[in-house]
Amino acid sequence: MLIIENSNELKQIEIKGEKSDLFIDNKGQLYRRYPNEFKSLKPTYRKYVEYKTTFHGKYIHFLGHRLVAEYFVDGRTKEKNVVHHVDRNTHNNDYRNLRWVSQRENVRESYTAELGPVRNFITLKLYENGEYVDTFKSISSASDYVSSHGGSKTGFIRNKKTGNFTMVKCEETTENIAS
Repeated sequence: MLIIENSNELKQIEIKGEKSDLFIDNKGQLYRRYPNEFKSLKPTYRKYVEYKTTFHGKYIHFLGHRLVAEYFVDGRTKEKNVVHHVDRNTHNNDYRNLRWVSQRENVRESYTAELGPVRNFITLKLYENGEYVDTFKSISSASDYVSSHGGSKTGFIRNKKTGNFTMVKCEETTENIAS
């Protein structure tokens, strides 16, 4: 165990059974160890906090909350292997905000969080190059349209945009469209 100047505990990450030069702190920040210092890696903030870096010359990808849970949160079992954010803020990766739950518990919790069983059915407007295309009753139907017009279905679902296409929830305004 190491402690750095901000008083967060650091633990060394193992990758495929091998100790790496990467360390995670108990709040979700990833660091790389150099001969004389630790440098924090810059995360990407999407639905979850993500880190992309290299190990032995190959790119690797980490989800911050999974790393924190694996190294700082007790209670993982074969059944309880899903990381749950207690406060429902997926960018709050403090170890005290995470717990291991079963897939069933996680789904049940999402219903009580009003993410609900119909969370894929969100009315949205689709824009291409900033021009209104149509209104869709689900992300799935909008992504099918995008896919049939040369866009990436997966990219669209993950990022709310792909190529020239952008989706906006109906309660949002067109000012929220990224150009």
